[in-house]
Amino acid sequence: MAINIVVILFIGVHAYWFSIQGLFSAAMHLLILIIAGSLAFAVWEPLTVGLLLDLLPEHAWGIGLLLPLAVLLILLRIAADKLVPGNVRYENLTSMLAGGAAGAVSGILTVGLLVIALPMAGVPEFGIPDLAGYQPYRPGPNGAPERANRLRLPADDMAAAVFTHLSQNSMVPWSRQALSRYHPDLVREAGGFHYAMQADRYGLRAIRDENITVEDVQLIETMPSMDMPEMPDIPEMPETPELPDLTGCAIVATTIHSDTSSFNTLDGRFRAAPHQVKLLCESDDGLVSVFPFMCMPQGPIPVSFEQPGQFVFSAAQVDAATFDWVFRLPEGATPVYLVVKQLRLELPQATVADEQFIKEMQKAFETSMKELQESLQSGDGEADRPIGPTTLDTGEFHIEPIAGAVTGAEPGKGRFSNRLPFGISRNQLNQFGQVRITQDGAWQSGTAKGLQPPPTRAGLSNRVDTIDHESGTQILQVELLKDQADSWLGRAHAAAITKTHKPLVKVDGQNLVAIGWARYVPDSSMTLSIRDPSTGTLTLEQLGIHSMKPDERLILFFQVPSGAIVSTLNLDSIEIGRIDRTP
Repeated sequence: MAINIVVILFIGVHAYWFSIQGLFSAAMHLLILIIAGSLAFAVWEPLTVGLLLDLLPEHAWGIGLLLPLAVLLILLRIAADKLVPGNVRYENLTSMLAGGAAGAVSGILTVGLLVIALPMAGVPEFGIPDLAGYQPYRPGPNGAPERANRLRLPADDMAAAVFTHLSQNSMVPWSRQALSRYHPDLVREAGGFHYAMQADRYGLRAIRDENITVEDVQLIETMPSMDMPEMPDIPEMPETPELPDLTGCAIVATTIHSDTSSFNTLDGRFRAAPHQVKLLCESDDGLVSVFPFMCMPQGPIPVSFEQPGQFVFSAAQVDAATFDWVFRLPEGATPVYLVVKQLRLELPQATVADEQFIKEMQKAFETSMKELQESLQSGDGEADRPIGPTTLDTGEFHIEPIAGAVTGAEPGKGRFSNRLPFGISRNQLNQFGQVRITQDGAWQSGTAKGLQPPPTRAGLSNRVDTIDHESGTQILQVELLKDQADSWLGRAHAAAITKTHKPLVKVDGQNLVAIGWARYVPDSSMTLSIRDPSTGTLTLEQLGIHSMKPDERLILFFQVPSGAIVSTLNLDSIEIGRIDRTP
């Protein structure tokens, strides 16, 4: 990592400079740095929460530490030079070696503080995903951040240890309100801060205290079993979600209040990853951090954080959103603070969940599952919630090639359905800033490549597997295999058809252009484009038919009026397939 070179050079130059200045000057600078650093940490949280989060929310936590540190260093250094204008001379070799050692220590503390603070002052739109190749922590399974790498000379760990220790001992001997109590793992905080989902466009990394409320804390001592409703054997849901055993867990109920500093300004959603939320608990080993392994966002159906990079989100454009965070407590631990995106919140008195609370939670979950079951059993393909991987093996019909237009081709497949070939985890869409998803989890517009099916147990609310369509319309899907796409679209009337020809369907005598397309390998990967404003009207050139793999499939999506007769599939004015269906 390039940062290792920078850190070592910085410390080396620092040590060399103060070896020249001598022991007294180096020792005085080290003392000034320790005082300035301790005072900077003392005002860090009040300054950030009280002022900077209103002005620069995405940069506030980094600036709130760097700004007082720099100001205090300058002021204390000027004051020291005024009070002690001279220097103390020691024997040359002693002064040089001791001064260099003191300079090296102050260099370690200085660069360590910079490595901690700079990621928290990063710019989300134009920022870097790591600090010169250094990412100390990355999201791991079950929500907890895991150590990713470490500096050759761990200046950040050393600086965090020094100032954390000083805050609870010599620098503040009269108070328990120490840095170690409020921020016990500084390096992990910094590493997780700039590893936020969609840091360039979505997923704001900070939140103001007026935008979040802790409603209550429930401790579950024993979780009784519950009878789950029997789910139908439907391919859209290969595995029924379960409410896990929450014995020994704490459920912290929060409400996020909408405004531009808490909800994303592009689509009006609040987003949070598990590494951005933690519970600080008192235990026999001191204050420990516990990360949520599950969340119930805006309802009783849980989202389990089983894969790195998962996150939860609110519905779009709502005044308030509820998030119930579930933590598995260490034995004997007592919750003290909830930390959401660096903001520390005092918890109300925790109460032991009574039997009624647990039964109500189980009942709400069971009711939601029954509603989902009814929507699946109705067979209309319009469930209120996105429900995961789907297939095109029911309700299909053949689209016969029209003689004279297409020769030697097998019939294509058609189906009226708004479901994608397979569900997509919203986490995959982080890198595609132009993809728009509706409040109900339907794909509205945009293009994304290389999409993968999510794990079977991915949370229901984290899936996107439907196409948004207007009221009174249906989505017609026309599916062609590789050879069929070549025959129907690529080679038919080769002399006449150009790359600018448009795939159409004729509906009650009117031609409708395809609103999008997908190329996918079953259960493998998919490229999807729906209503992409950057590409305009869909043409053959955009489909890239000749680059399709042998096992790849092409689907054309059309939005057609319900009840109208869809007669043919066309390439501009050329009729190539007969449909004759009414959605």
